[in-house]
Amino acid sequence: WHLRFLKRYSELDAKYSRQIEQKRTIAKQDYFTLSHFYDKYREAITKYNLKPTNIYNIDEIGSMLGFVQAVKVITSKLREHETLVSYLGGREMIMVLEAICLDGSFLENPIIIFKGDGIEQCWVENESCSIPDGVLIGHSPNGWTDNKKSLAYLAKFFGPESFTVKKAAGEYRMLLFDGHGFHVSWQFLSYCLSHKIISFCLPPHTSHRLQPLDVAVFSHFKRYYSNRILERCKFGDHGVTKENFCSILGPARMQAFTNSNISSGFRATGLYLLDPLCILSTI
Repeated sequence: WHLRFLKRYSELDAKYSRQIEQKRTIAKQDYFTLSHFYDKYREAITKYNLKPTNIYNIDEIGSMLGFVQAVKVITSKLREHETLVSYLGGREMIMVLEAICLDGSFLENPIIIFKGDGIEQCWVENESCSIPDGVLIGHSPNGWTDNKKSLAYLAKFFGPESFTVKKAAGEYRMLLFDGHGFHVSWQFLSYCLSHKIISFCLPPHTSHRLQPLDVAVFSHFKRYYSNRILERCKFGDHGVTKENFCSILGPARMQAFTNSNISSGFRATGLYLLDPLCILSTI
């Protein structure tokens, strides 16, 4: 009946729904909150003379060990049941903290957080992978980042000896982040104040619309990450483990963190060339 209904009303279409947290739906409709955010963003850029080369978005993403997204495969029509691809069980996550810049670049060395009471040597150096110099490695009982690790990331990649300081050449830098997902403490904010870093928090429950990493980079990363796991499974490997995680992470990052994807993220959120109407006009 629905096909006849759609044929009768040509202006309608059938689409798959997508789950979204109720609070985010409410935030999506809050025109005043988003408009105020863009006003403050514009004021900060003007006040501190912020250049595109010094505006960063930082956030974390979780990668599930052994997980493969559903994919379409070629199989016999006589096969009654769905096609299964073998992979390691478990729902353990490894967190990766990332940063991208409005000029289209990204910080090549992230911080990787493993779940555990310590770091096993075989996780970071073995026959299938070797952690590049400059990458921060951490651990926590639940595999999630915390205030201490966020501060360590800030000091490593935005501190006095960092690449971003040399790139800024004495000018102010800005960090855009989601206050809900990224752990920000008083020590974190104090460090920013003392190192010419403007900390700029997104409004609550708006990261799916306002955060460049969420909008145009992490989705690509998840797909490439899943594809690499799938390739391993097809040839008898059982997916990703802590021992081979970094060998999968590296290529997936390089595919996803392109100048094109990063620039698209900043444009789609209205943070490039200060274009708030690209978001406000949809409310």
